[in-house]
Amino acid sequence: MHSLSGLEISKLVSEFTSLEGAYIEKFYELQKNSFRLRMKKNTQINIECDIPDRIYITSYITQSESATNFAIAVRKHISGLRVNKIYQLNNDRIVVFNLKGKEIEKNLIFELFGRGNVIITDTSMKILLCYDVHDFKDRQIRPGKEYITPANSFVGSIEELAHIFPKCKKEFIENAETSRSQKLIVFLIKYLNFGPIYIEDALLRAGIDPKQDIQQAIDDTKILSALSQEFNNLNLAYTIYFNQGQIEDYSILKLKKYEGFEEKEFMVFNELMDYIAQNYVQPAQPGAKQKLNPEIEETENSIKKQQKLFEQNKIELQAAKDAGETIFRNMQLINAVLAAARENKNITLDRLQEMFPEIKVLSVDLKKKTIDVEL
Repeated sequence: MHSLSGLEISKLVSEFTSLEGAYIEKFYELQKNSFRLRMKKNTQINIECDIPDRIYITSYITQSESATNFAIAVRKHISGLRVNKIYQLNNDRIVVFNLKGKEIEKNLIFELFGRGNVIITDTSMKILLCYDVHDFKDRQIRPGKEYITPANSFVGSIEELAHIFPKCKKEFIENAETSRSQKLIVFLIKYLNFGPIYIEDALLRAGIDPKQDIQQAIDDTKILSALSQEFNNLNLAYTIYFNQGQIEDYSILKLKKYEGFEEKEFMVFNELMDYIAQNYVQPAQPGAKQKLNPEIEETENSIKKQQKLFEQNKIELQAAKDAGETIFRNMQLINAVLAAARENKNITLDRLQEMFPEIKVLSVDLKKKTIDVEL
């Protein structure tokens, strides 16, 4: 199953506009690379983000056992701030929550590419906090550094691509290191952040081989026409495709490669992403442990904790039972020790021990009226 593309992120962000004006209540780190942002706008709203795969409004609340250091640090920065604006940055797989308070403004940034990241900056884009520290060739992600977006060559439309197509194609061929990197779809992915799955679909519908060498005689007009037909008049259809009852993939446009698959359609893209997060089972890799459905995994973890707690209680109960039986067996002797101490208020530890050699007297505190014995 593919990760979110720039085109898909733009559709999710367009659905996020209803969150503008909400107030940040809490931020949670649910597990490694998985987070939840709780907000309030009339009602409670929750956004989950599993970097770098997905971000979505969720109806399913995953509980966090205790706040991590990162979650606590994020809360200190953003709790109580209002969501001013949510937008996609630089036409890339980056979602920014611009947050404002009375005299403060910060940005909560989710990077949904590579290994992913969660970053907080001030209004000047100086990094205040980040989930992971990274040093790249052209930018650094670490506190104190300016947040710089990754360099890219993405264009915003097919018309823009058409203007630069011949020049870019020539440069691409000259710079291609291997025949594999000269494929048509590799070239188009470099300039269109719409997602490989959709670019491939546009070419296939036009009878163009996505994997053909770009140096071959290709009708550029036909390519641009195929892309224009696919992306300029988006016929949105938020669809999940199933293969033998398991989720195979999803899309926001009907895909030719999945014709004949069982389908489930959604009216809202966020609902589709939420459904996948709750129901997708990662295919098992050779030698790797299969990833469980989150609900199943949570239930199994809960059962394991209950079993562990039961075993601990069982041990403690048996220990208490043994102690009670020991006290009961020695009750006559214990009463004799207590009677001796009551009758002689000046009695010493050594004297008690002499009187009752069959029991070990540990301490005598006549002021507190306590005697410690070992049975």
